[in-house]
Amino acid sequence: MLELLRKMIIGREIDEQTLVQKKKGNIPGALHPAIGQEAVSIGAGAALRDSDTITTTHRGITDYIGKGGDVRAVVCEVFGRANGCSKGRGGHYFVNDPKVGVLGGTGVVGGTMAMAAGHALAFQTLGDDRVALSHFGDGAVNTGMFHEALNLASIWKLPVIFLCQNNEWALTVHVSKHLSCEHVVDRAKGYGMPGVIVDGNDVMAVYEAVSQAASRARNGDGPSLIEAKTYRIPGFATSDVGGYRSEDEVERWKAKDPITMFESVLLKKKIADSKEIESVKAAAKKEVGEAVLFALESPHPDPSTVFDYLYA
Repeated sequence: MLELLRKMIIGREIDEQTLVQKKKGNIPGALHPAIGQEAVSIGAGAALRDSDTITTTHRGITDYIGKGGDVRAVVCEVFGRANGCSKGRGGHYFVNDPKVGVLGGTGVVGGTMAMAAGHALAFQTLGDDRVALSHFGDGAVNTGMFHEALNLASIWKLPVIFLCQNNEWALTVHVSKHLSCEHVVDRAKGYGMPGVIVDGNDVMAVYEAVSQAASRARNGDGPSLIEAKTYRIPGFATSDVGGYRSEDEVERWKAKDPITMFESVLLKKKIADSKEIESVKAAAKKEVGEAVLFALESPHPDPSTVFDYLYA
């Protein structure tokens, strides 16, 4: 449980420290921080095996950390450096690392759900008891890819978990304005799979839900849809000018901070004392800080290698 806390803090620190570096002009392109959503990424990753795979989104850095990704490698990738996990070619949009089973980040909303189903089809065909998990947001559930991926996964009983990080906002549109039903999981019945709602700010609740879905998938019972109710505290991206959310709404969710909530659980259950928690936080912040310094000193990709890595 202390490791879950450490990884949530690392995810938060990467977002916060790279936001500072972005303002200094050291990072190209916009950033899409996942501050407030760490419990979903870390809880889900902890419930999977090393051999399992995930696909992620434009907000996927903490998903990568949850799956066991290397801190230096992903920070270097955000900076666009050659020793990043995608050789500096993807930036934070395209976080990929086959070594830890992170096979697909994209800037296309909903673009990786069918990729996860494809991974699951490969596992099924090979007779492996591996599981694929797809991270996506509430905005993605209204794309054609959501319906196609869930339909085929159910027909073929693929070992895949569809995990919706419902942070309430598809860019500037609230979920109540773009979803035709009350909950995302209401759609699970139409595809013949179980749908589960969890508190996305409770890392243990996410862990339990994904563990159960993974067990179901490994047993040959097919896919599951999980809706983790959470919230992104910052705007959609560093280009977000705001104005579409009330201050009261943001403050309400800040009071449900997943890291603070989990620290309280650890203290209440006497799993760790305040000194141990502070030690974990300090070590995590130091690790990310050192990764940022390493990235700043790392080389950019050599332009002469622009056509490398295009084919397996």
